[in-house]
Amino acid sequence: MTRTFLLLDCDYLCHLAFFSLGKEMRKRPGDSDTAVIFGFFNYVLSYMERFGTCDAVFCWDQRPYLRKKLFPLYKSKSELEKASMEQQYKQIGSQRQLLRDRLVYQVGFHKNFSFSGYEADDIIAVVSKMLEPNDVIMVSADEDLYQLLSERVSMYKPRQHKLYTMQHLWHEYGIPPSEWPEVKAMAGCVSDTIPGIPSVGPITAAKYLRGKLETHTKAYQRIIASKDIVKRNRELVTLPFPGMPEIHLRGDKVTEEKWQSLCDEFKLNSLRNQVPIPARFRRKSLYG
Repeated sequence: MTRTFLLLDCDYLCHLAFFSLGKEMRKRPGDSDTAVIFGFFNYVLSYMERFGTCDAVFCWDQRPYLRKKLFPLYKSKSELEKASMEQQYKQIGSQRQLLRDRLVYQVGFHKNFSFSGYEADDIIAVVSKMLEPNDVIMVSADEDLYQLLSERVSMYKPRQHKLYTMQHLWHEYGIPPSEWPEVKAMAGCVSDTIPGIPSVGPITAAKYLRGKLETHTKAYQRIIASKDIVKRNRELVTLPFPGMPEIHLRGDKVTEEKWQSLCDEFKLNSLRNQVPIPARFRRKSLYG
């Protein structure tokens, strides 16, 4: 019998926790020190409940990114954006590090990974293949992960509360997941500051790949003339980035005692009765 695994983009979940669930907590003296920790575990528990599983793989970014060696402007921001992000990073960073380096392990989750120079996406790409033939749900907002979609791999978008599948990708762009890196190579990625071909977005790029873009259009001519851009970007957006360390998946040892200890330490009283152990969950259909 196959199982359902959650592959968690943990840096994204920390930011999501800080800017949503942690918002009210930051207004109360003392609570700001645990806002990200509370929000992070609250989100993880809600996804486990939604999909009927406590099998989770925790995937983290770790700077400095190796992709910057290929393209120094990768994930580079303006000075104003950089100042704002650094302030946010200071507020989130200590709790994020505590989660990554101690608390996830302390609770008993042993599938917790970060590797110097690599991003959560790279880890997700490797682990999603390792978990065949189980069902996999990637929890993230990063569209680069579309390339990993398959009949058994879906992507849950927390802000939209939407499970995105390869059928959604086909309906939206008319291409299979294997062609998504080529779309991103042509269109670029604003969030990662990867410049694409001017005036060529994902829809136009997908149209070109389907052979539906008229050869006389400016967009077609730009694509044909931009092979160097596409070649550079293809290396940046294809998952995983080369050289990923070997990953070993271990069984978890989450217990009620460990969970209660976490709740006591950080006063997570509302999470106290939500112990993430198999007995709490029943198997659900991904689409039910």
